[in-house]
Amino acid sequence: MRAQVAYRATLLRDRLGLHDSLPAGHVHTPVLQFGIGNTSEVTDPEFVRNRLDIIAQVRAILTVAISAPVTR
Repeated sequence: MRAQVAYRATLLRDRLGLHDSLPAGHVHTPVLQFGIGNTSEVTDPEFVRNRLDIIAQVRAILTVAISAPVTR
């Protein structure tokens, strides 16, 4: 469902002819999982590790995107 928002926003941008002036994108992220056996805690080491991995990957993507030259 959430991916539909990104696809629709991209479609709208492209149909309005803004694809060159309005860069956009979306990132698919996995569902965060708890460690095996965790049935009662709201977090655990596996959950935290996975969350931090996702954050690091998104930061890396943004760093590349921000430093990319603007083309028109």
